Amino acid sequence: MEALAREIREELNVELVLSSTKYMGVFKDQADSHAPGVIVKMTCYTGEYSGTLQPTSEIEEIVFLTFKDKDKSSPVDKLILQDLFNLGLID
Repeated sequence: MEALAREIREELNVELVLSSTKYMGVFKDQADSHAPGVIVKMTCYTGEYSGTLQPTSEIEEIVFLTFKDKDKSSPVDKLILQDLFNLGLID
């Protein structure tokens, strides 16, 4: 969890509340804008944070998505948004 907290701090400039962090799942699908067969694997967690989200390092901007935005997303992000919707975590 410390590695996850460090990455969140470096990329989004907030502190992850480790006690609130829960494993959500692993999602795999075709990598967006890559040759067929190139698969991306994303390990996802939910959790609370303290601070104000700010893009840093490799993050250009922060965008909040709803289930209605899934068609604007990559294949793996569509799987994640579907799961979040099914769990009632997004509208």
